[in-house]
Amino acid sequence: MIDVLHQKISWSEYYRRVEATHADALVALHEEERRIDVTLNKENRQELAEQQAAAVAFDRAMAEQRIIQQRERMIPQANLPALTACDQLGNSPRCVNQ
Repeated sequence: MIDVLHQKISWSEYYRRVEATHADALVALHEEERRIDVTLNKENRQELAEQQAAAVAFDRAMAEQRIIQQRERMIPQANLPALTACDQLGNSPRCVNQ
């Protein structure tokens, strides 16, 4: 602007320089927007992969728990071994089924 006021350049040259600077700024802005989009997309993909892995692990754990519960239901209580508690008073042991 000072060059225009000192008549070192014309108004048309000044506006050409302003437009060129503006165009350069827009290019830089678009490049930064693209970089941010790429970064966010990468982070989103990573987060989604982590969430999917956690969901798969949870599903596996739940399936294992269902199998354990089914096996426990299949074992009749009568076939379980009796628990025996023994103690000794003097020379003779005493055992009781619980």
